[in-house]
Amino acid sequence: AALNQPDSLAYFHATTSVEHLVFDGGRRSASVAIARARHDLADTGTREAALALVRDVTEAFGRLVTAQATRQSAAAALDAAREDLARAARRRDAGVATEADVLALAVHAADMEQRVIRADGEAAILRASLNRLTGAPIPREFVAEEPAAVVEEPLPTLPALVAEADRNRPDLARARAAERLADASTAAARAAFVPTIGAQAAFDVSGLRLSERASNWIV
Repeated sequence: AALNQPDSLAYFHATTSVEHLVFDGGRRSASVAIARARHDLADTGTREAALALVRDVTEAFGRLVTAQATRQSAAAALDAAREDLARAARRRDAGVATEADVLALAVHAADMEQRVIRADGEAAILRASLNRLTGAPIPREFVAEEPAAVVEEPLPTLPALVAEADRNRPDLARARAAERLADASTAAARAAFVPTIGAQAAFDVSGLRLSERASNWIV
């Protein structure tokens, strides 16, 4: 019975081990370089999106200022055309002008009114576009005011301007980051052919009793 149905035995086991990578052929450094290049690519994309937003806002604002000025000039021309039309109608009634003169001024007044309507429509579209770009409610109404004239300072030298443009152009920064990413990926692919060297040490104790256990180690 003792052989067929033996009693259970306690077993106590504890292991402590330490591992350290000694040489990996450049895999880890290549992975770090790949991560940095991808981070630079993402940062460049963010900068490019921000610059595109600034460009779009500036362009829409300038077009809105122009549309408002066009509307003002068209409205003034419309008022003048209506006055001319009324004057021509009175002259026709007095017999000193013809119906053709009145019709010509009526066509001119209609053309000025069409310009006013077109300018109002373009200004409304540009306001909605600016509201969308700036995160404001689309129906928000406002009047764009032309900024005050800025005193122009003397420009730097041409080499300094070219260097600044090279530093701040997102497309060039993205190309440089893509080049670094390609180089790091090449290094990681080459490192796969190089063996990995590591160091390992372990200490182990085990036994049938908690107070009586044998130890062993491996390096």
